[in-house]
Amino acid sequence: MQAELQDDDADTAPEVRDTASPDLTMIVDVEALWHKPEDCPVGLFDLDPTLPQAEEMLAGLARRCNGGKPTRKPTPAECAAALATHFSERNRAISGQWERQWDAMGGPFADLAPSSRSRSSFDIVQAVYLRGHVRRLQHAADQATKRRQADAARVQTAKVSAFAGHLQRMEAEIAASTEAAARHAQRVKDEGMARALPYLRIDLERVWREACTAAEAIGEIAPPRPSILDQ
Repeated sequence: MQAELQDDDADTAPEVRDTASPDLTMIVDVEALWHKPEDCPVGLFDLDPTLPQAEEMLAGLARRCNGGKPTRKPTPAECAAALATHFSERNRAISGQWERQWDAMGGPFADLAPSSRSRSSFDIVQAVYLRGHVRRLQHAADQATKRRQADAARVQTAKVSAFAGHLQRMEAEIAASTEAAARHAQRVKDEGMARALPYLRIDLERVWREACTAAEAIGEIAPPRPSILDQ
């Protein structure tokens, strides 16, 4: 039974121990009772609250068990004393509806019964269960967060890994498109020059004829007809 009791109180200052009472809802260490968070049974005492609901219920039980007084984490000796005060060794000849649920809790509760000297026995057991329940829900939420983070990391990793292949494909496509664009631009330029060719010939012949007329007027030999006009 000592394995399930709370650890030592080295972290509790002496002045706090002098003014606060040991918290009866913490006399059994849920981490020792259920080594893995998911080992805590589901649905005991007809309870399956959400995390906020469980935390609120646990706070209410703590107030009721401790009389609303300031509390602290109990020492191992205080845990053992509280168990002896609020519980008795179970007589298998006497049973109640609580017995099946206490058996499911495991740990010390499998061998204990509520003490006739205490009105807090059932509240203490239920509080221990709710602590385990809260721990299980928190662990599940943490695991879900880790899974979401891992999924997000895998997506990002896949994007990084795919970039090299995508870059190679896009570089090839961009190079091909650049060459095609250059060819298209040259073709457009060539087509424009082809359309301008007749007008260039007409302008050259006009200037040539004007030169011939001017040469005749001053008695000089007219320039020969440009051969390009006949090509």
